[in-house]
Amino acid sequence: MIEDILKKDVKYKRVGQHFNFVESSVESKFYDDFYNHDYATISKRQLITNSKELNIDKDLNRVLSLLKNWLQPSSIICEIGGTFFQERSAFIYKYYDNYFPLDLSVSNIKNYTDFYKKTGISANATNLPFVDKSLDCVITHTFLEHVATPKDVINEIARVLKPNGYVIHVDAWHCRWWHSLGIYHSNSYTNLSTKNKLTYIGIYIYEMLMLSHLTVIFSRLVNILFRKKSKFLQYSKLKPNYTLNLGKDEDAAVNIDQVELMRYYNTLGFKNIISVNFWQKLFYNDTIVIMQKNNK
Repeated sequence: MIEDILKKDVKYKRVGQHFNFVESSVESKFYDDFYNHDYATISKRQLITNSKELNIDKDLNRVLSLLKNWLQPSSIICEIGGTFFQERSAFIYKYYDNYFPLDLSVSNIKNYTDFYKKTGISANATNLPFVDKSLDCVITHTFLEHVATPKDVINEIARVLKPNGYVIHVDAWHCRWWHSLGIYHSNSYTNLSTKNKLTYIGIYIYEMLMLSHLTVIFSRLVNILFRKKSKFLQYSKLKPNYTLNLGKDEDAAVNIDQVELMRYYNTLGFKNIISVNFWQKLFYNDTIVIMQKNNK
């Protein structure tokens, strides 16, 4: 099935059900090292997978409930940034035979295909290896903030989705520049240098006063009033730190707002599944963004 929707002019390596399109880069090495463990041989992993007390991601569990209402079991679903740790994805593969994760990390997808014996793709999301209008649904989960050029990813998603297809984003919105420092919510305050302690205090005050929220609301107001039909996806660039491994978005490459993402999709002919008025856009704080492509 997967080979029917792959581009014919793009080279890849295949081992079993693992399709690898990745070219070496600093980013790919970081994420490859991050997942470079032979989890598929760990018996404990089988117990975790079958546990009734498994801590399934709440947002993705919510997404799964929506998919069951919208899509047929035969629908083709790609989770960009999907991982071997399927509890993060609410085990969507159990309900959709044509679900597959796609990630820049070769080791991550290899572990997925080895363990679950299902199709997985290693590829760069800014150049998806699928033919036009071939997917029923695309999901991203804590992924979009890690891409230096998110607009390229969005354009690719728009290209590969079928008419009336769905895209669901459950990403980390509004990542802060200080995440790359690895000092806030990561290290004990007493162990920080004097400079980092002062930085920590400044960050703490900024967050306590909710200044970041006020900044987001003001930015949305300006964009809604004065950039009504802009075809540019607005976001702030960050400096990802690929030397740390904290899981605190220190590797985030952009600070992106979910309302701006909606507005950009609208310019591409997508509609909001749930209607959002002016005030709802201004104060939107849902972690999930759901858009549907037009029927052309």
